[in-house]
Formats: sequence, C-alpha cells, structure tokens
Amino acid sequence: MKISLLQLKIKSKPEENIDKVINKTKNLNGHIVLLPEMFTTGFDYPLINSLDEKHPEILKNLPDSNVYMGSILRKTSKGKFNSFFIKNGRNITFPYDKLHLFPLMQEEKHLMPGERLNTFTLKNILCAAGICFDIRFPEMFRYYFKKNASIIFIPSEWPSKRIKQLIRLVRARAVENQCFYVMCNAAGKTTGHHFGGMSAVFDPLGNNLNKMTAKCDEIISTEIDTNKISIAKNNIETLNHLRNDIYG
Repeated sequence: MKISLLQLKIKSKPEENIDKVINKTKNLNGHIVLLPEMFTTGFDYPLINSLDEKHPEILKNLPDSNVYMGSILRKTSKGKFNSFFIKNGRNITFPYDKLHLFPLMQEEKHLMPGERLNTFTLKNILCAAGICFDIRFPEMFRYYFKKNASIIFIPSEWPSKRIKQLIRLVRARAVENQCFYVMCNAAGKTTGHHFGGMSAVFDPLGNNLNKMTAKCDEIISTEIDTNKISIAKNNIETLNHLRNDIYG
C-alpha cells in the first residue's frame, strides 16, 4: 500500500487548502493520501461557525486518482463534529467522529464529541482512525487492537512545543498494538498557533519509515508491507495474554 502524508500549512480559506492539496498530489496515482486534522479550516471558530452542513461537499473537488483522508468540520442535526473522512472515488464517508475534544483548543465549547468507534476496510485491509488528542488515550487504541486492525490513521494539529510528545505517543501505540500507525500533522502558524509537522509512519516495531521535518506543505510517500504485522505478532504474542478478567 502506497501512503502519502501532506502536512499542510492550513490557510484561512477552505478553497485555498483544497487547491493546495490538488496541486501537491497531482503527480500521485493510486495512493492513500492522509491530510491533517480540520485541514480545510483549522480551528478558526468564526470561520467554522459561518459554514453550513454542505461544507464537506468541498471534498468532491479532490481528484479521484487517489484515496484522500483526514478530518473536516461536519455539521449535522446533532451539532458540529470533527469528523474523519474517506474520499474514495466519488464516495465520501465519515466512519469516525473525534471522541476526545481538546480543551486547550476550546473544542469542547464549539464541537460535539463522537459517540462510537468504528473500523473500516481499505484495499482489503482492516483500518481505523483517531484524531490528534485521541492518541493520549491508549484504551481507545486497545479496542482497535482487539479488532485486529492493521493500520491506524491519525490526522493531527499538534503544536510545535509538544511535538516530541506526539512522536513518542504514536510510536508507543504502534509498538503496544503491533500494527502500523500513520500520523499526518499540520505545519506552520495557523489561527495563532504554531504546529510542528514531523508527520510519520511507524511500523509495528516502532520504526519511523519516513522521518519528515517541520517544513510546511511537505509531502512524502511510503510503501508499507502489512506482512510486518504478522512477523511482529508471531515474535511476541500479546493478544492472548491480555488479562481481561482483571482490567477489562
């Protein structure tokens, strides 16, 4: 599976962010392209509050030559959500809404938390998603481990001043759950915050397969071999040793 990470510097106009993604990925074909958290708006709440329920339709402008994923503002009858999306051809789905809203970005004041965890299949591979702050909650990702998910996608807007924590957390989740973790972070200054980039693909042994920098609008492609998952699990088997009788 070919995966590309595009760590955008998010602009204040959704159309400009879409155009940038189109331009940066125009030479790719058949890739899974992961974009940052809230990549069309960032956490620009005046902008977010001005948008209606049709905002996710902007994703239709992305080409069909790749599968695009990330998170985007989604409004429903229940409220506004930070939703993970998959655009595969003409089909757009939202398999997951962010569960853990980040208080330092005031998400809890403006958005609704998700209510469920889901897995999804991509190119015959079982996958799942979390969004940014979610990575601090290992219980969530243990659920995906028990479901035997192979790849976890993490779009983020994580600040530069805590970037080392992000890398350590994503690496730890990959090792303890013995699968691939694919994280794409925003880069540069947006809505008064400076985001740290350093997007990464970690294999089940915790190896960083691409080692991106903090550069704005950088894109790197990586081909992953999911056979590494069975190798890691056969080497150190943990699933059948879980003490669910003690800690659930």
